[in-house]
Amino acid sequence: MNAVDAWQVTQGDPEIIVAILDTGIFSKHSDVTGAKNLLPGYSFRMGKVTPGAEDDCAESGYHGTHVAGTVG
Repeated sequence: MNAVDAWQVTQGDPEIIVAILDTGIFSKHSDVTGAKNLLPGYSFRMGKVTPGAEDDCAESGYHGTHVAGTVG
């Protein structure tokens, strides 16, 4: 995408909330650790809804983390 120049235009708005319906997010990933804008949520995986946004199951391929990174 090479959107480096876009950071000079905007870096987002903390008032905007986006929901990702997926397998959760791997909060120990280096791009996420310490983020102050993550809200608690649920992990939707294999027909199970689990409280908490954490996806600690490698079987999912951390798909929710990937999707959240793309949206972010």
